[in-house]
Amino acid sequence: MANPVPYIDPITRTLRNGSTVQQITGALSYGFSKYRLMPTEPVVFNYAPRPLVPAVGGDIKVASFNILNFFSTIDNGSNGARGADSPSEYIRQRDKLIAALDSLDADIYALIEVENNSAAPDSILNALNTALGAQIYALASESTFTGTYAIKNVFIYKLASITPLDSMMTSTDVLFYPPPIARQFQINATGGRFNLIANHYRYKGCDDAIGADLDQLDGQSCYNATRREQSLKMLEFFDEIEMLTGNDKHLIVGDFNSYSEEDPMDVFLGAGYNMLIEDSYSYAYMSEFGSLDHAFTSTSLTPMVSNAKVWNINADEPPALDYNQENIVDDLFETNPYRSSDHDPLLIGLTIESETTGITEMKQVLMISPNPFSEVLLFKTSQIVDLQLTDLSGRILKTIPAVTGTYELNTSDLSEGVILVSAYVNGKKLTTKRIIKH
Repeated sequence: MANPVPYIDPITRTLRNGSTVQQITGALSYGFSKYRLMPTEPVVFNYAPRPLVPAVGGDIKVASFNILNFFSTIDNGSNGARGADSPSEYIRQRDKLIAALDSLDADIYALIEVENNSAAPDSILNALNTALGAQIYALASESTFTGTYAIKNVFIYKLASITPLDSMMTSTDVLFYPPPIARQFQINATGGRFNLIANHYRYKGCDDAIGADLDQLDGQSCYNATRREQSLKMLEFFDEIEMLTGNDKHLIVGDFNSYSEEDPMDVFLGAGYNMLIEDSYSYAYMSEFGSLDHAFTSTSLTPMVSNAKVWNINADEPPALDYNQENIVDDLFETNPYRSSDHDPLLIGLTIESETTGITEMKQVLMISPNPFSEVLLFKTSQIVDLQLTDLSGRILKTIPAVTGTYELNTSDLSEGVILVSAYVNGKKLTTKRIIKH
């Protein structure tokens, strides 16, 4: 590597994606399947500016951030640790992360790729509060099940603005590694409540892939079948969350290892969930840019989103700026948010008012399983209701009057796809649920 690293902006000490040149004089060469231009005269760049933290409005802000294997355990090459290789690298990694979190100033952080122990999340929390000079944030207490995988998802919330309710929810299904987490949160200023769900899906690497998980040469890489099944299983998890909390306002975030147009994301869209951020990117691989990080909302929460944005602080920045110290000849490290991870954080603004009395109880009238389903549906009701099944165009598929207790429905005459099930009492609609036949 050249020393100093060439073409770096002498002021910001970076060369971001989007920087341009008007003219280059040099020799064109070809090797290792790539063309290379070797300048013979100085190159003058128009340096792309670094973006400010996006303004998203709302009463609170939620950030979703894959923080690139933040481990408190130092990697010695044989202990399975994934992050820093030395204590000094650990400090550099932590300090860049804290600079990013401090700048985001979110009310809740959903952090992805945290070491599956207690020390790693504690170290993030303590460093963040130390940087702020007070006990501003706290960790949301975890589920008793965090899985056996090396990494996990965690929530950190601002004490002054947010109160966690109930307990942490998760799925123990073996499809998930690490398992998703979910928690109901209340906005202190308004009393509004919503469920936050954080995910980290199976990555696209092809190691040990067999059968349907092999690369199907459709652009979705390996393990797409598993990721699609993870999305289908998540729909069941959403129903469980709704039953446990009495709340159908879901914000689903995380690293789905799927681009926006891929099958796992289509499952959510087909089930009626709204993708908040489109036509953007949060990740770069081999000089190709796209979004692996997403945010979805349930129908009831979508109108309460003020805005949602990606803060492009990492994907556009050269890896030479990160915390690593291997093979460094020109150390470009600075304690700032840029290249604090390989993924960009998402920031979502929410405005949620307090629920009307009685809404929570009405949400629990109807339980449907399994979802998704293929042959038989089981309805469980807490009072006498009339059920109506419709497709997304509003066409009535079935009407089932006076259902109470447990009711089994054969669905062989229903077509595959998304179905809406509405429960009525005395002609008044109490709730509508999305189900999928496959």
